[in-house]
Amino acid sequence: YELSVRRKIAQAMFYPTMVFLFIALKDVVVTLILHGAGPAWAHLVSVLRSVGLPALCIIIGLKLLMQFEPPRHLWDFIKMLPPILGTAARKVAMSRFSRALAILYSAGLPLSEALSVGAEASANLAVEKGVKKAVRSVQAGEGLTSSLQKTGVMMPVVLDMLSTGEKTGSMDTVLQKVSDYMDEEVDTTVHKVGIGLFVLMMLVAGLIVLLQLIAFYSGYFNSLAGGGAG
Repeated sequence: YELSVRRKIAQAMFYPTMVFLFIALKDVVVTLILHGAGPAWAHLVSVLRSVGLPALCIIIGLKLLMQFEPPRHLWDFIKMLPPILGTAARKVAMSRFSRALAILYSAGLPLSEALSVGAEASANLAVEKGVKKAVRSVQAGEGLTSSLQKTGVMMPVVLDMLSTGEKTGSMDTVLQKVSDYMDEEVDTTVHKVGIGLFVLMMLVAGLIVLLQLIAFYSGYFNSLAGGGAG
């Protein structure tokens, strides 16, 4: 499912990325048309040096940094904070955790062990460490819902549905429904974000073109006024 979400995000980001590249390289294209390939190539190299190289270094540095647990834990926590994309990231973690726990629990694995493995399946270190704090409480005989509630990493809707599953004795079925619900919510969010990004990039592109037209005509009329005055 995670691959499916990434594919949908990539599709949603395709047009905004194209618009961004157009904005970034518009001066190169203008230089190519007006002055030929030589100056355009020099301008492109200048853009890559000033923008592309620092961006590449930042990406590589972040990739290397994420190999260590403390910064990855911090990043996994931070990425769940923003209102829209953060909520989607949290729902993905909830979906993976719920689906894995449902499968392991229905297979007859002890709840504490299934909880620990399900936490690792969330692919979010902040959620994983939070859920694993509940393992000892479960081993001590405390209910799953109350144990997970103390961790502070579970979404309220997940806790409500888990509580229902504990009371009805259908934990695995409820967990599967939680996972399906989270998947649908993430799909809807990704679709909306893609539309929003596309509209935003169109507005940005339009604004840049408008500013360039204003600058061009301002210079043009100023030159006419200066010529008339002369």
